[in-house]
Amino acid sequence: MKKILLTLLAVLCLGAVTSAQNLQNVIGKYHGDLYIQLEDPIDDTTEPIKGQSIDILASENGGKVDFAIYNFGFSGLSLGDILLPAISINEGETVTFAENPKVSLSFLGGDIMATANLDHTTSYIKGDSIYADINVSWLMDETTEVPIYVRFVGAKPSLYALFNGNFNGDWEECSPWDSQNGFFDWGSLEDDAWQIMNFTRDQMVQPKGWVISNVTGLNGLGATLVGKADTLSAGDYAVTLSNNPNPFMSTQIVPGYMSLGTTWATANAMDLAGTADGGAYGGVKFVGRPDALTLRYKRSHGTANPTERASVVAYLWKGTYTQAAVPGNTGFGTTVSVDMIDRDRNILGKETTVGGEVTKTDDAACLAVVEKYIEGDAAEWTELTAEFDYADFAGTDVRPEKLNIVISANDYFADRSLMGQGNSITVDDVKLVYWHALSSLSYEGASIKFDEATTEYDLSDLSYNAAKLSYTKKGQGATVTTAYDEETGRLTISVKADDISVNPKNVTDYVLQFSTVSAGIENVTTASPATSGVYTLSGVRVADKDDASLPKGVYIINGKKIVK
Repeated sequence: MKKILLTLLAVLCLGAVTSAQNLQNVIGKYHGDLYIQLEDPIDDTTEPIKGQSIDILASENGGKVDFAIYNFGFSGLSLGDILLPAISINEGETVTFAENPKVSLSFLGGDIMATANLDHTTSYIKGDSIYADINVSWLMDETTEVPIYVRFVGAKPSLYALFNGNFNGDWEECSPWDSQNGFFDWGSLEDDAWQIMNFTRDQMVQPKGWVISNVTGLNGLGATLVGKADTLSAGDYAVTLSNNPNPFMSTQIVPGYMSLGTTWATANAMDLAGTADGGAYGGVKFVGRPDALTLRYKRSHGTANPTERASVVAYLWKGTYTQAAVPGNTGFGTTVSVDMIDRDRNILGKETTVGGEVTKTDDAACLAVVEKYIEGDAAEWTELTAEFDYADFAGTDVRPEKLNIVISANDYFADRSLMGQGNSITVDDVKLVYWHALSSLSYEGASIKFDEATTEYDLSDLSYNAAKLSYTKKGQGATVTTAYDEETGRLTISVKADDISVNPKNVTDYVLQFSTVSAGIENVTTASPATSGVYTLSGVRVADKDDASLPKGVYIINGKKIVK
């Protein structure tokens, strides 16, 4: 038992790793997989423990980081805090770590003693991703140490990327929100209340970072489960969403959808048809300008509405939208209204059937939208790519502040009375894509035979002149830089994606090979070769004649390229 406890504790000691040049970009919680091996080093056969997390803190010693786990518990037993303090970092595109001493660990009142440190030779951070090895030694007695090899591979939630878009991270209990009770506490229900449920409490779960539109009904009476984990293989999950009937009122179909924001539903039980409504409000902090959303899905229909579309909706915005007097719970005769912040329909400019006046801050604006619908069935995994429409903000430098995504088994904005019972969608691998490419390229006004996938072009019969080059970038937030090497005649056009700060690999380099005699030389005329002088490749005259005083370099002398 002690060996198992120590192993798990040592794993979590793995703590954190820093991520960028600014410590503020590093501190936070990292999520990922832990690998543990007793005595023998970790290899390809070691199975990961998925859905783990570590905390990274700024050390009291400036420029250093602490790896910390607070109030760590196992099997209901609290074992205490774990801390690997004051580890120095070496910043760069890849962050590495300085050598750090072993730290003594004491657990269970000293019954378990160990030492641990971060392996500075193998651990690193690149972008928001972390790879770290922790060397742990269990001190069996004064002369015996048992090595425990621990590895953590994961990432910190990014303001440019989705967190847990593959749903393989932590899953947590789903506590539906309503305007009367706030987030529902399933522990408040008596045991006999569960006897009439058509699900168990451990089924009321959702992937961390997402909210499934399960509902509680009237304080648990009429609670309906519309989302579940779909196990694809060990540690690999998808989410299945279904339009399911309320178990106590089968004519009322609860829509199955999930969101990065908070899902909600309302109805006056005395007039369900006229008052039922819902959706999502809020979202997550986000500053990236992605170009598309991708996912894969399976789709099936029941018999009630076999032609109903499934929905994929995403939107980026800044500022705050507020709608007054929005009813947000289910009740008999009366419901409780609230001021709802950043309701989906308000941001997207769609009409609402419940709620009062909509106001917004002066800076509020919806910057980009995906509204994609899925027709028909798909028994096998099907890939979907949906591009963001930036509309009036296309090509601008305006950045969003927030993001929400809604994936729904029904036609999300359609009349709820048309919702088809039993219609479902299974989704996995939801990602945001940032393009980093050119969509066109021309020189001297003539289009080059350009193919986005081709990155090298031979223009060696032409001399380079920056004024004659034109191109169009592909990527809302992509940036383009050029670098010309006079000596080789090679022009490199680098296109970096908007998320380059967290994904350093998101760059495409196009190389154009020009003549090594530049346009500047083409325009030089001379009376005779003997008096032409000495020029650089860019056409600048640097000397009257060739002599030993010329520094090393490449020159045009008497009309010929000379390397000195």
